[in-house]
Amino acid sequence: KSRAQPFQQQYGLHDVILATDCVYVTKSVRPLFETIQTLLAPGGVFLFVNSCASICSLEEVMKIGKEEFGLVALEEEIWRMEGNEEDPVYVFRRR
Repeated sequence: KSRAQPFQQQYGLHDVILATDCVYVTKSVRPLFETIQTLLAPGGVFLFVNSCASICSLEEVMKIGKEEFGLVALEEEIWRMEGNEEDPVYVFRRR
């Protein structure tokens, strides 16, 4: 979060933030969501893809995002690309 604040001061808030393959262990989830909270504009979306091997489950990512940061990925907004259903894009929004 401390590194995100100077970035936010210089570049402002963002309507869309994309993160891919950046969560391998559970302890990296909270810093990710802290950064998103700092940089995401009101009404913005956070797009999350995790296609690499991870010891942190997607369920844990979703739980931390929702319960601790108020960011929710709704089932009806998950993007699944034809031919690559294994790596969906999760669209997180603030509750």
